[in-house]
Amino acid sequence: MYYLKNFDKTLKTRERKMKIWQKRIPNMLKVSFKSLLILSCIFLSAAITYGASLNWCKSQAQALSIAQNEGKFVLLIAGRNTCGNTRYMREICESNISVHRLIEQNFVPWYCDTDSKEWCKYAQGLSDSIYLPLICCIKPSATVLFFDRSTGTQTPINFFNRLQSIINTQKISHMKNR
Repeated sequence: MYYLKNFDKTLKTRERKMKIWQKRIPNMLKVSFKSLLILSCIFLSAAITYGASLNWCKSQAQALSIAQNEGKFVLLIAGRNTCGNTRYMREICESNISVHRLIEQNFVPWYCDTDSKEWCKYAQGLSDSIYLPLICCIKPSATVLFFDRSTGTQTPINFFNRLQSIINTQKISHMKNR
């Protein structure tokens, strides 16, 4: 008899818990649906913000001409489409909103495939085997070939800080030369 009473209590407790959960689940689904809707809006707005891709020049002459006309620097990324490092750095330029805006406002981006020879003069002085991509900042009207150069990958924050420091340094030197 004891087992039946205990079983009865357990069954009633389970039924009571089940009723509580049946009331909670619809509310949880509402919250989840609202959260999902809000997250979807956030991701869509982010996609729209990042949607405008950079207009990469395909030749040195084109990049230098546009940079001279717009008063900007040239940002050269030389690499291969099949190179993971090159794709990574181009992706940072395209998808990191801070880097993207900084490039749009201050640089003319130029992508040069390493099968072309246009990039070679910017690699002079480096060893024969360099890590791709080669990243150069070029001032179109300067007598110096480039004013900053690096190879390989950088984190988005380091790349942003490097570009920002280049811009600030060049603006200061430009003001001193006036």
